[in-house]
Amino acid sequence: MTASMRNISPSLEKSTKMQIVDPKIESQTPPHVYDAGDMKFSRIVVTGDVIRTGFNQEKPNQNVNIGWLYRMFGPVLSQAASLPVSILRSMPEDGFDIRKFYHLCNFGLKPNGGNWAQIFDADTLHPEAAEYLVHRFQDALVFGLEIPPSFCKLFDRNAIPYIDLTFHPIRYAKELTLGIRTNYPPALERLPAFGATEAEHYVEANIFKSNAQGSVPDLAPGALLAGQTIGDRVTIRNGGFVSLMDYAEEISRELSPYDVVYFKRHPLVRNDHDIIRFLSGLPNLKIIDENIYDLFCSGLISDVYSLCSGASVEAKYFGLNGHTFYDSINNFRELDDCSGLDESSVFTSIKGWSLSAGWWQYVLGLSDTAPTFPPHYSSQSPIRDTLKQNWGLKPHS
Repeated sequence: MTASMRNISPSLEKSTKMQIVDPKIESQTPPHVYDAGDMKFSRIVVTGDVIRTGFNQEKPNQNVNIGWLYRMFGPVLSQAASLPVSILRSMPEDGFDIRKFYHLCNFGLKPNGGNWAQIFDADTLHPEAAEYLVHRFQDALVFGLEIPPSFCKLFDRNAIPYIDLTFHPIRYAKELTLGIRTNYPPALERLPAFGATEAEHYVEANIFKSNAQGSVPDLAPGALLAGQTIGDRVTIRNGGFVSLMDYAEEISRELSPYDVVYFKRHPLVRNDHDIIRFLSGLPNLKIIDENIYDLFCSGLISDVYSLCSGASVEAKYFGLNGHTFYDSINNFRELDDCSGLDESSVFTSIKGWSLSAGWWQYVLGLSDTAPTFPPHYSSQSPIRDTLKQNWGLKPHS
């Protein structure tokens, strides 16, 4: 990647007309300009990892998730800030052309998983690619799902505020927890007060175990090695992907003391044949298909290993020992040692609050009235329900 891009002026290229969550805002309310030091915004853009593709594909694969984010949070943000809210997906009608962006990053570069990994965490982007992005986010608060770190670095250099969401690695609770990080000063100051604690994770694990009615798997006691998705953003390192095969020596050393090690494939992965062949060479390894939470509750598993899967994080709260061969790029305030890290790179774990317009008003510094308890919704798990994602979680009767 080329030299750093600083103080970029927006291009004269005409932008597409914004879609307004509430058209009355545009006609009846003059735009507000919110100001926190060097950062100002008078509109909100909902987006995400618009440059991500499938592992062996050239098409963007995050448009559905960005659409969900817009439908779920767009009206809330519009109500909270009284600002127009638009969506930016990797679609011509939204004003972002993934092929053009990759071309601007490097002449002839095409969108695919390998090239995505190169751009994902780059310190700088080609000046033309940087301007292509900045033009679309100038004067906006960027509200995104898993924004690439290279974008966040660009936003920092150009005083563009962002709110970045990700899914917490602990996913056994009734509702999914969101991790939220930001570079916007008021939110940096106010977010931590609402963060989930480890105590909550333990309580929810106890509730889960108490509800578990499944039969104990017919397995001998042993350790568990958990698989994860291929081409996962948390497995990107130095412009490429790491996998269990990169840790062959460590895996052999750590797993050899066990009489048996069970390998549980990720429920959404079926293209891990190279890893299966590699692991099949371990004499004490057995591939199984049991539900991972049944294994957690069985009393048969003492240790959980993974590359950097959330399964190794969850293990602790079920009384098991969790181990990873590679550190995840995501740091959560209550889980990790975040000392020495820039605050904007640390995720605060948020339960329930995020769907409340009043909460966003307070967190963004638009109100000094702090909410005192999470709102209640008609669905007990609106994030999980609307995403229709369980990640291996199954209902227990």
